[in-house]
Amino acid sequence: MKRKIIITAIFGYVLGFHSIYLFHLFALAWIFRSVSQSLLGISIVVYQKKLLKPILIFVIYTFVSIIWHPDFIIWAKYQFYLLCGLIALLAVYQSANNINELNLVFKLIVIYLGINFFVGLLESFNIMRLPMSRYSPYANYFGVEGLDVGSFDEERLIAVGKKPTGFNFNPNNFGFVVMLALPFILFWKKKIQAFIGIILAIWLLISIGSKSLFLAFIFMIASLPFYYRLSYKKIMLIFFIPVVLLLILFLPKFFLIENSGLSRMYSSFDVIQQGVKLILSGQIVGNDSTSFRALNYLFGIQELIKSHGLGLGFGGIQARLIEENFKIQAFHFFFLQMLVDLGVIYFTLFMIFYMKLIYKLNKFSKNNTNKQLSYYMKSASLSLFVAIPASVAPSGIHYLLTFYILIGFSLLLLKINAKEII
Repeated sequence: MKRKIIITAIFGYVLGFHSIYLFHLFALAWIFRSVSQSLLGISIVVYQKKLLKPILIFVIYTFVSIIWHPDFIIWAKYQFYLLCGLIALLAVYQSANNINELNLVFKLIVIYLGINFFVGLLESFNIMRLPMSRYSPYANYFGVEGLDVGSFDEERLIAVGKKPTGFNFNPNNFGFVVMLALPFILFWKKKIQAFIGIILAIWLLISIGSKSLFLAFIFMIASLPFYYRLSYKKIMLIFFIPVVLLLILFLPKFFLIENSGLSRMYSSFDVIQQGVKLILSGQIVGNDSTSFRALNYLFGIQELIKSHGLGLGFGGIQARLIEENFKIQAFHFFFLQMLVDLGVIYFTLFMIFYMKLIYKLNKFSKNNTNKQLSYYMKSASLSLFVAIPASVAPSGIHYLLTFYILIGFSLLLLKINAKEII
């Protein structure tokens, strides 16, 4: 049952109609079976329960936030997303208790994420498009609110036709999932396969053309020296990575870039300067996505101040954006949204847990004698780290089940590591 939950979580809306997915049915079946076992006195074994305590505290806090939340319906939607994510997280965490079972779980995730990326690759060459994709003219037949591609001009139609969405509804969500997978490709032991995987992942990111994901990619490359022990390789990386970054950053100075996705990605730095200036000035005017997002971020910070640092409750800022009829009614930066929603104190606790998880995985990866487990931990640590800047691209990641799978897998690694030490 747990493996079915993991598989259907990766497929998401592709195996479903409108808001009902096959994942939901398996999740309900698992809950029913677990409750039935408890009522019959059959104990459910959970190793290293302490690893799950911060998750439990987070869930309780978001539930209690209904007391000061501005909109019950939005709060209920966010709680539903969180419940689904929690089920995916627990399914991964409970799916293995030793290194052999862990390897099987990893292979399962790799296979189905690989299918997802293969579909995205075909879409990026305009070979095919999933019929339930937002960019498909058949999306409505699957209960999905698609774009009116019939109203697009030829130039926009060509650009949209090559944007991959995979199993993740839209390009930004798909790109976020690609970024989560990239560290596992980067650290893969078979270097030729890793090189091919990186090239394909970069191609998918270029096809998406997201400025936020481009910056997340730069952030990932810059972080690499922290994931190696002090050695000749690390010293080489310290000198080599700045050269690579400079080559990437100054590429437009030497070559004419005609690819629309790549050109859009290279405008990231101008956009950051523009966004920071707009937020600092407090006078945000403009009719582009940067201005709209800057306005959202400034409004969120103002709302946090008005709440005296308490926060608006889980999903509270989205409720306020809808209430005030903002042009973009999603916050588009999960971790800043958590600050605004959870408040200063609980956000600090949330980030301590999150950064501690990243740190532990990285630390244990350097000291572990099991090379496979070390690879998993190093990759998961960087993946969680990269998720922070990459979360600017999607409208939110609270509903992306792959993110919960990553957290569940990371906690599972700590559980297996503790058993290996014992």
